[in-house]
Amino acid sequence: QDGNKPNASTFHGFCVRFLREEIHVLNYPKEFMILDEDDQKSLLHKVYADLGYSLKDLKISSVIDYIGGRKAADINYVSLFAELPSEGMTTKDHLLALSDAADDKWMRVYYRYLYEQKKNYALDFDDLILSTLYILENFPEQLDKWRKRMMYIMVDEYQDIDGQQYQLANLLASYHKNLFVVGDPDQTIYGWRGADVNRILEFDKTHENTKTILLQNNYRSTPSILKVPDAVIKNNKFRIEKVLRPQRVGGKTPVFYHAKNTREEAKWIVEQIQNAVQSGGVHYKDIAVLYRMHSQSRSVEEALMAENIPYKVYSGVGFYQRKEIKDVICYLRMLVYADDLSFVRTVNTPKRQFGPKKIATLQAFADARGV
Repeated sequence: QDGNKPNASTFHGFCVRFLREEIHVLNYPKEFMILDEDDQKSLLHKVYADLGYSLKDLKISSVIDYIGGRKAADINYVSLFAELPSEGMTTKDHLLALSDAADDKWMRVYYRYLYEQKKNYALDFDDLILSTLYILENFPEQLDKWRKRMMYIMVDEYQDIDGQQYQLANLLASYHKNLFVVGDPDQTIYGWRGADVNRILEFDKTHENTKTILLQNNYRSTPSILKVPDAVIKNNKFRIEKVLRPQRVGGKTPVFYHAKNTREEAKWIVEQIQNAVQSGGVHYKDIAVLYRMHSQSRSVEEALMAENIPYKVYSGVGFYQRKEIKDVICYLRMLVYADDLSFVRTVNTPKRQFGPKKIATLQAFADARGV
């Protein structure tokens, strides 16, 4: 809660709001640009071209992972975004010098990537939280201002937060000490991206004067459904003891089938569909097959086609990742930022006879004038 006005957001959403107000301490404008994954890839393609690298030298996805890991390991990289007048050079010059002096390709690309970020006044998703933490940890005035402003803080899905989000919540709650967390340690599945179940299990030990409230009434599932996870979860060694109490009655008993491989699994699914339809009262349109990843649909589709069972796959590209939406967003970004990434995407959309040679000429012209 910010004063008397409640605010709801993701961690990244909060950090955007914070940085719009405070990023000036890093000599960034409040209208900084936020890079999505496609923007990062476009920026890295330019970095590769400038350094004379190809995709054979370094895989783009691996470089993105490397950059994220490098930033998380040393948050002080954020200081490189600030100007360095005492050294007689700008941040951009300093980053280029670091890139030129780097011992390996990975670090050369890393510093060149930071250079391109600074040139476009852009932050990627990793920067949003890391820059916020850097400012709170290194600028006492900003920390005091925000921790006094945030009177009450509630964090949902607390079992899934990573170390940076944990640190951010604690810093913001360090003055009023009104931190309310909601979560379920039995549902921690994101250890691979930094979640640690001990943060919620030991909350009462790491925070003073805490009170724990168990929410055990389940309004969603029937008793037969809840018995299945309870039978598994009760075997966990480290957990907060609780028993889910269903508020609904009835319900069919779930069926579990452990197949040897995906082909056997798909065959079994199709048999269940056929049995349900042939027994009457159930139509194909009443049946859904859920899977976790799009790649898992192939075996099921092949099994359905083999038995001539009609089906439709509900999936596709995310709205904001569709080409036409990205094009429109880049046109709008040109109005606000006039950045290089948006220009390269829009200058030839629709076609305007701007090929690679013309783009390279414009790039050289801009670099020579520092614009």
